[in-house]
Amino acid sequence: MDELECHGASRNEVDNSVLDLFRLLMSIFSDPHPFVSLLAPVKGKRILPRLSRHITPPRMLTLLTLLVACFSQLDIVRHAPLLDSLEETPERQDVELQTQAFLGSVLQSILPVVAKAELRVITGLLGLLLDRTNIVTSAQTRVGVPYLFYAGYSLLVLSLELPC
Repeated sequence: MDELECHGASRNEVDNSVLDLFRLLMSIFSDPHPFVSLLAPVKGKRILPRLSRHITPPRMLTLLTLLVACFSQLDIVRHAPLLDSLEETPERQDVELQTQAFLGSVLQSILPVVAKAELRVITGLLGLLLDRTNIVTSAQTRVGVPYLFYAGYSLLVLSLELPC
């Protein structure tokens, strides 16, 4: 029993240090949020899958909620129009690299959270996304389409599982 309690205590320590390090509980009205700023470089995007193995599911849900609330602040959303250019510029290549890193790292690490979430959580996240972002602008980004797809897909699957 001592080992189990020790593991639980160390897990809580990791959760609390993640809260402090990523400033997850800071106001979402700061633009950009400190967590969003940490995700700006490619290395910041790639740390999330490594970290998500050590974070409890409720803390990952907090992280997902913050990502949804601050979606329009993400660099890949703000610079998404550069990807529509036919001209190969260094800026376009950087945005392409950033977008691929986000899709491959950040989005892949939050998908299990979305897959295990309840219907009320998914509807709440979708409502938050609709409230805090310009959906037309978000849907025109490579990152916004999967966000909307997974939210809609989760709503559909969860609604089919409900007893009639």
